[in-house]
Amino acid sequence: MPQLDITWYPAQFFWMVITFTIMFLLISQVVVPRISKVLDERQHRIDEDLKRAEKLKAEVETITEAYEKVITEANTTAHDSLQKVRNEITLIAEQREKEMSDKLEKQIKAGEERVSQAKDNALKQVREISLETTSATVEKLSGIKVKDEELKDSVEKAIKEHLS
Repeated sequence: MPQLDITWYPAQFFWMVITFTIMFLLISQVVVPRISKVLDERQHRIDEDLKRAEKLKAEVETITEAYEKVITEANTTAHDSLQKVRNEITLIAEQREKEMSDKLEKQIKAGEERVSQAKDNALKQVREISLETTSATVEKLSGIKVKDEELKDSVEKAIKEHLS
């Protein structure tokens, strides 16, 4: 085997140095710059992506703040509108209650007046009937005709005693 023969060592060493030098130059001048270029491009792309992600994150935060502000304003507006409607409903209910109360009060007064008139009419009729009955009874029993004034006074006195 020639590679194990000592006489071939200087030629093998020579070709090894030449091959190593060519490989070294090829790797250092061609391969490493290409790999460096690819790595630099990749790093540049990653940096750009990170910058873009930060910008998007800032935009998302701005949009989120705006959204939360709109939601807060909408809730406030809805609450104010709801409170306004409640106040209006309360006012309408109070107004209707007052109207109904006034109407019922008028009906009660009218009913009381009718009862009072009916009572007065009944008392008037009772007085008239009492006067006639008393006059007829006294005249039949005693044969004496009683004066209307005396009879009215006696009947009024009896009615007052009875009502008290």
